[in-house]
Amino acid sequence: MAKVDPELFQAPERECTFCGMALEDIKIIIEHLNICSHPSCFKCGKCSAPLGDLEAGDNLWIHSRIVHCEECYDKLLED
Repeated sequence: MAKVDPELFQAPERECTFCGMALEDIKIIIEHLNICSHPSCFKCGKCSAPLGDLEAGDNLWIHSRIVHCEECYDKLLED
């Protein structure tokens, strides 16, 4: 009987896209944009407003591969 290496079943350790520190239990992942983030590091790409309090199902605004808060996204639509 062959032995299975338990490391094969562990998810690779990821680093925060923004601060570079290791991610632990709570994280925000947007695979389409290759973003892995601590909630405290996840911010609007325009005004740096914190966005880390988002929950599953909440709205997120993305334009030109940049995450925006609702206010900054609305400004884009006005221009």
